Amino acid sequence: MTGDIRHEVELSQIYKDIDLPSVEYSPENFPGLIIRDVSDSTTILLFTSGKFNITGASNQNEINNAIKKLRRKLNKIGIIDEETDLRTKIVNIVYSAEVELNISLEKLLLTLGFENIEYEPEISPFLIYRPDYQSCVVTVSNSGKIVITGVTSKNTAQSVLSKLKRDIKLADK
Repeated sequence: MTGDIRHEVELSQIYKDIDLPSVEYSPENFPGLIIRDVSDSTTILLFTSGKFNITGASNQNEINNAIKKLRRKLNKIGIIDEETDLRTKIVNIVYSAEVELNISLEKLLLTLGFENIEYEPEISPFLIYRPDYQSCVVTVSNSGKIVITGVTSKNTAQSVLSKLKRDIKLADK
């Protein structure tokens, strides 16, 4: 998830003023302020430009909580006010699933077609699939673990997974 407070900020000042136990600022190693939430797995990366990213959230509730905490803390130290629109949007969801895979990845490759697949078992044990019907990347392991990246909603990821499951059944025939 990405957002923007729409003005530049002084990260060293925020680092000094913000009252959080897990904040890191080391500009020689990373160009932003790293704010970790110990109550969940979210991390906020805040940059001088005022742009920020939220990573590690496993659901919309964690994203919403991270935004609220960031808003409260920045409001408290005078960086933003209560009315500031943080202009947030989801830009990438990583969705993982596991399916019963009774076939080889080679058979799945034949079903899905060569033009949208990267599969080099000598180099990597994963089949990488870029479906032509959706802008995303699907990684499939021979154990049946699947990771879908590049989607912006859970529904889209589930739709891609449903189609892939149908293709796996076709490859198994």
